[in-house]
Amino acid sequence: LDNECTKRGCNLSDVEVSGNEVACPCHGAVFDLRTGAVLDGPAPTAQHIYTVHEVNGALEVIAG
Repeated sequence: LDNECTKRGCNLSDVEVSGNEVACPCHGAVFDLRTGAVLDGPAPTAQHIYTVHEVNGALEVIAG
């Protein structure tokens, strides 16, 4: 996912992950880590997701 909540840009990298979900620490919007979908508002739009592959022991992130 992008690191910023789509509500107001709050940082998502400093929060605990719960299963396949992450919640914005500022407004409580919940995003699905697999799809980027907003599971619970108030975020207006989904998160952009990235494809990640392991290549020779290193992670490769593919922006799409």
